[in-house]
Order: sequence, then structure tokens, then C-alpha cells
Amino acid sequence: MRLSRLRALLVAASLLAAVPAAAAAQYPLVPTPVLPLGTLSSSIKVGGYVSVRDTKHGDSTAFSVNRARLTAMIAPLPYLAVRVQADFSGNQSATVSDNTVHGFELTDAYVELAQPAADSLKWGQWHPALIVGQFKQPFSLEYLTSFAYLRTANRAAAIDALTPKRDIGAMAQMQWSKYVTADASVTNGQGANALSNSNGLELLIGRVTVTPFPWLALAAKLGNEGTDHIKGYDGRIEWHDLLIEGEGIHRSRPLSGEHQDAGGGYVLGAYKILPWLQPVFKREWFSDTRQVEGTNTNTQQDWSTFGVNFITPKENLRFLTNWIIKSQRPTRTQNEVDFQLVANF
Repeated sequence: MRLSRLRALLVAASLLAAVPAAAAAQYPLVPTPVLPLGTLSSSIKVGGYVSVRDTKHGDSTAFSVNRARLTAMIAPLPYLAVRVQADFSGNQSATVSDNTVHGFELTDAYVELAQPAADSLKWGQWHPALIVGQFKQPFSLEYLTSFAYLRTANRAAAIDALTPKRDIGAMAQMQWSKYVTADASVTNGQGANALSNSNGLELLIGRVTVTPFPWLALAAKLGNEGTDHIKGYDGRIEWHDLLIEGEGIHRSRPLSGEHQDAGGGYVLGAYKILPWLQPVFKREWFSDTRQVEGTNTNTQQDWSTFGVNFITPKENLRFLTNWIIKSQRPTRTQNEVDFQLVANF
């Protein structure tokens, strides 16, 4: 069974190698949901990616199509852009248990108003933009970075558990030259595809990124929704073939009849030894304290990921191998091995 799944990955790799190359690598120094109008036109631009994964966790093994994203973007006017993205993967998993298929899911759907690419003289060094709809909230560095181009098969546990993700609302961005980017958003706080606001409160987020050098970005961010408070910091270095980044996050909030006080983060380093070969190391940590009627329970996680990425020149195809060593308290968990193939088009 194990060999057949590995064989399936190799067959998929050979088929997907023929996929047209993505326009450019999408691992930016300062990731943002704001669309670059200069790359769009009045014709619909279609793209996306497919990700398949084989995971061994203890005695269990699962093969899944964990992402199948299709994106359409268009700029009908010089100052207006539209982005729509959907996931068709259904999270289907070939395991011994029955599959749970979630089917079609809308991920992004927003309209952007921004300074036209040809109108730089009017605004000078300022580059304003406004987004309305459903989008990635401007908080986490790792979450803002597209899953299609991540250097490990998984995002950090603290990022998955604590960061605000996609939501419905509005976001404004102001970029001064190439040195400062300020983002602010107001959203429902209920998550993606939730049209109603059950608690009547909006989630407010602010993020400021400074880029003192073309290869360095440092950011601080804050979020607030009533008694839900979140803060963090992050940084990314892209120097030739070297990538170093890290992120820290802390969140305090009421959660399902209890109070959560949690924090964590990660550091990651990667280096392209060859144009197609990139070893990766990632260290992450996560501490989650829950309080119920004066009683505290705490969960600690410390994970180390050793990986190797095999990448085509324009990153239209990437094969990731990850060995994740897991330390967790008070309950123990088993180590994990992931093989993931991502094709961008």
C-alpha cells in the first residue's frame, strides 16, 4: 500500500511536469492580498495550483488531494481589479476510515480599488489600495504567503491555531515607497463564508511592515475584537539563495465556554544548494493554556521539521519531503513523514 502511494506521487509528478510554468515565483518579501494592477488586464487571467500529499503518522498512512485551487483575476478598469478563488479538492483522503468530502469552497472573492500603474506621478511615493469582500486578513506572515509556495508541507501549529485567516470585510493599504507598508482591516470576525456576525463585534487588525533593505522585512501586528486580543511580530530575509524567516504570535480570548491564553511561533531557514535542490529546517513551538472555573490546563508543542525541496526553475512544480519530529505535553504524539507534490499553473 505504501509503495503504491509513492508510485502514485511519481506518476503525478510526471504528468504535472507538463503544466505550463507559473509567471513568477510567488514568495514575496512582503506578502499581501493586494493585487498588482500592472500584471492584470481587461482579459480574465486564470491560474491556480494542485497539491497532493502522502502522510505517514505512526501506524497510519493517508494519501490526499489537500488543495485544488482555481483563481480568476481581471482588471476591467485601470484602477479596479477583481479576484475570485475556489477550492475543489474536497479534502478527500484515502485512509482505512470513510472519507469526509467537503466539496466546493469559496476562498477569495473581493474587489480592489488601487492607484493605476500608470498614475505614479499623481500620488508620488504613496501607493493606496482598498479591498472589499472576502480576503486573507493582513496579520500572519506565513498565512499571507500562498500555500502553493511554502517551503514546508505544513504551516506552523501556532499559526494554524491562532492567526485570523480569511474573513469578510474591508481592508486598506498604504505603501510609502518601498520602505513602509501599513495595512488595516475590519471584518466580521466569523471566518470565511460567514455572512452573518453572530456576536455583533468586528475584528480590527493593523499591520506595519518596514523594509530598510531590499532583502529584509520586519513587521508588527495587532488585532482586537471585544475581549479577543491578538498581537505578533515577524521577519523575513531573502538574500540570493538564502531564506530566513520567523514569526511570533500571542492570543487571549474566550473560546467555547473557557478562556484561552496561547502563544507560539516558528523560525525557518532554507538554502538552494542547486537551482533545483533546497534543504529546509523549521523549528516551531506552541503553548496553549485553557482556564475553566479557575482551573488551568496547558498543552505544549515543540516540533522540528527537516525537509528537502526539489524545485523546477520557475517553481511550476515542487516536490517536498518533510520529516517532523514532535514533542508534546502532557499527551505524547508520534513523528510524521510527509511527501507533497505541488503544481502551479
